[in-house]
Amino acid sequence: TVDAQEPSSESPTESNASGADDTDKIVVSFASQWFSEEGRAEILMKAAETFEEENPEYVFEAVPIAYSDFNDKMKVSFSSGEAPTLVYCIGDWFEAWYEQGWLAPLDDYVEINSRQEEFAVWNAQEAAQRNGQNYGLNIETCPYGGLIFNMELLDEAGITEIPDTPEGFLDMLQTLTHDDQYGTIAANTPDNLAYILQAGLPYIMGFGGVIADEDGNFLVDSPEFVEGVEYYREIATTCAPTAMQYSTQRQLFFDGKVACVADGGYFVTWAESTNPDLAGKLDVTYLPLPSKANNTDIVYVCLSATASEEEKIGAGKFLEILMRDEFQQDWLSGCNYPVTMKSGITDEYRAENSWVTVYEDLAANGVSGEVPGHETSTDEIRKIVADYIMRAIEDPSSDVQELMTECREKLEEV
Repeated sequence: TVDAQEPSSESPTESNASGADDTDKIVVSFASQWFSEEGRAEILMKAAETFEEENPEYVFEAVPIAYSDFNDKMKVSFSSGEAPTLVYCIGDWFEAWYEQGWLAPLDDYVEINSRQEEFAVWNAQEAAQRNGQNYGLNIETCPYGGLIFNMELLDEAGITEIPDTPEGFLDMLQTLTHDDQYGTIAANTPDNLAYILQAGLPYIMGFGGVIADEDGNFLVDSPEFVEGVEYYREIATTCAPTAMQYSTQRQLFFDGKVACVADGGYFVTWAESTNPDLAGKLDVTYLPLPSKANNTDIVYVCLSATASEEEKIGAGKFLEILMRDEFQQDWLSGCNYPVTMKSGITDEYRAENSWVTVYEDLAANGVSGEVPGHETSTDEIRKIVADYIMRAIEDPSSDVQELMTECREKLEEV
């Protein structure tokens, strides 16, 4: 998710929950970018401590890997037969991983199908089923179309409400961009390709653009997609920092120097935990675009096919702990959109954070990143599309229609 900070080291480091010497114990390792993200890392390690206390024959090891490198590094890890026991997986990657035989079914280790009525988004869980077996546990459904805004910066500019048209919204962002302050952030440099679609698709899909239709026909040069790219380019070149990595731009938001960002609900908690001064200053609404359709990561925790039977049993015990009410409620408070179980969101939480309903609605209108008809090639397709969007941003005078027509031809050729 694309929703985490980069780890401080390029090589993933492992740590156990207790910190003790556990060389004789069975290791359950879990690879995710969440271990590098304030808030959710603490929740996972709290669950890990519970896991080790209840199962003294096991030790938990966290394996943090940056989201921008995650899929590529996991491909190497799976191919070498040395994958961690549990792995973070978004829907974009799921089918390819499954077809490679890298994932093991969870059903012998975690109770899922008999608890259907308890799941928050059963359709998302059902999407991880193959031949009646579950090859992933849906841990969250993360829509990126929420508009998070700093009310203090809007108040200082005399802005009392978010405009309800794309043109008015763009004008607002440009008004808020001055001196060392920016209207928003955007993935707008070549080293940000991993974030191009995360940041750009909320706008492109908001105009009705999709990479392909249900039959797999590429539509990146459709009028809707082109209009969305043109709109995102205008935002990326006139309202956001330039020549700056996306992770650094996010830090500017945390520092109170950016007014708005389109992202998932986790970003609110992340911002407030990074800078407590932002608490009470952030709110969330919809992007003022024609459609609520948005790119949504259906996030799974999957079990590695190469794990031993003892490791799989331990992994199941850890996932069962994550499914408990207390951890579901902790997780919901860290991400602010639908999690595994309905028990994650309470009436009290919804009353105190009324904007969480925006993310519930956006999740219902969410579209997974898998490209229809090309599921096992999704990662390659998304990289090609991101490259052409980046070309449009790098040359603001370029003809987006021509670029995206070339992109479609490239996709069809590949």
